[in-house]
Amino acid sequence: MRSRTPWISLLLLALGICGASVAQAEAPAETESDLALLIPQSAGDRQAVLDAGVVLQRDIGTAMLIRGGSATLDVLADRFDVRRLPSPHQLQLAGGAIDPRAHRLDLSSPEGMTPVLVALDGPWDPTWVETLEARGANLSGLVPPYAALLRATPEQLRAIEALPFVLSVVAYEPSWRISSRANDAFSLPTPQTYQILGFPGADLDRVAEQVAARGVLLARGTLLDKPFVEGRLNGAAVRELAALPEVEWVDIEPEGRSLNEKARVIMQTERTWNSTPPANLDFYNPVYGIGVYGESQIIAVTDDGLNDAHDVFAQSSPPKLVDHYVPDGLDCGVFPTVDATLDDPLNHGTPVTCSAAGNDAGTTDFMSPNLYDGVAFRSQVIMQAIAGPAGEFCVPDPYIDVIQDRAYDEGARVHNNSWGHGPIPDVFGGTQREGTYSALSQALDAWLYDPAHSDSVQVFAAGNFGALWSNSSVYRAESLSDEGHAKNPIIVGASKNGDFRHEMYVFSSRGPTDEGAPFGRVKPDVVAPGEFLMSADATDDSGYWDPGEGTRAAAPEMNGAAKLVPSPGSQ
Repeated sequence: MRSRTPWISLLLLALGICGASVAQAEAPAETESDLALLIPQSAGDRQAVLDAGVVLQRDIGTAMLIRGGSATLDVLADRFDVRRLPSPHQLQLAGGAIDPRAHRLDLSSPEGMTPVLVALDGPWDPTWVETLEARGANLSGLVPPYAALLRATPEQLRAIEALPFVLSVVAYEPSWRISSRANDAFSLPTPQTYQILGFPGADLDRVAEQVAARGVLLARGTLLDKPFVEGRLNGAAVRELAALPEVEWVDIEPEGRSLNEKARVIMQTERTWNSTPPANLDFYNPVYGIGVYGESQIIAVTDDGLNDAHDVFAQSSPPKLVDHYVPDGLDCGVFPTVDATLDDPLNHGTPVTCSAAGNDAGTTDFMSPNLYDGVAFRSQVIMQAIAGPAGEFCVPDPYIDVIQDRAYDEGARVHNNSWGHGPIPDVFGGTQREGTYSALSQALDAWLYDPAHSDSVQVFAAGNFGALWSNSSVYRAESLSDEGHAKNPIIVGASKNGDFRHEMYVFSSRGPTDEGAPFGRVKPDVVAPGEFLMSADATDDSGYWDPGEGTRAAAPEMNGAAKLVPSPGSQ
């Protein structure tokens, strides 16, 4: 089962919250003790822990949150499951760690709603939401390891600082509100497009006015519960805007791009095969062998369009294509403006959809697996076309309401996204820019955490930036897209195929995520074959080709596999 992140941690500018370097003031001298979780197995174990001389801070479920000297915890670890936790005196910002005791805000000086970090004494307790809000806090999210990002008046902040679980209230410095990639863009000779995100409920009229006065105002909107403004600005203007109290985060507008038979066997059995015995034997396809083919399921595919006349989509009972449309509000980001097309100009969406759910009559019929079928070959498909006539990437920002919401409302519970925002390869010999845990990432996490979408599986390709395009022998860690940094979608990397299926495909993007050691999460979540794949050719209604290598091919295979899981109950 996919783990879900508590709601309050979804809207944070998690771990990557700060882009600028952090000046570390001297912290007050204080006796340190280590924080740890210990899981006792009985009341006797619990008493033995207390007798060892540790301090019980509170219980978290069946675990004890304790403080003690390092030597004491080492002794307890010989007998119990002891998990050391990060120190609450080191908040992890992308520009460096800070000691909140050294950055305590003078609560006699600020006026009006003030953005702050509230340093906590340990892991987040969900009951603290009500406690903080009762004192007037306008909560936005969490910062690791133990801090809340919020706005409040000075009087409210004084009441918050007096709470027993609060260590200190820290000023949310303007330089901490700018992403590292936005900082990097300040040195560019021309204005760039930035997204300025406000705190929940904040009025960004003043921000929009200043953007229009200092540059070009491009858009205003809301990303879940947070307002945003997009504008084309120079670096000096962005720094000034970041200092406004209603501004939570500033990021450069990330660039978006589009990212069978052996694969079907590997996805079901982790085996490989040659020509004998044939691949359709139940031994090699045990999921198919019990009659599970993805029937009565719908897969949404958001991609470059589709050749709906291809043989793999000819199934008529039920129709293979439930819907095929261009979502509302697409922005192809080019001048003069062009409209997205239902066709597949890059020959990308057709093979991707075939890998997930294509169904060729082949030498048998539509009801049996054939040579070029997708993994869940009896599933139906919704195609959302997001490319212009020359392959322009047209996904709007934000996009959840026109892409994820609509497909979900049409019955799709698994959604393939072989595209993403963030990484810019070193195609022209420049520095490769990476993705981050951005507002886009946060929005996906929050949407999936919402109980209304708890049965949705969003699959994103990790991306193909795991090696330099200019030199494929140079592997790149931390090469994920913005979507690849999200916590609740399934992020799919690419493996090699056949006998080399246990090796990563060289260009497959990989983690850890950019929170920094030791907090970076392992990514991708899973891998699937990403090379030597034959799939449908958009230029030939009966043709097949090898569409190239990468995670764009691996992701739809995982979508197909996900659609096989709920099928037995439906069939």
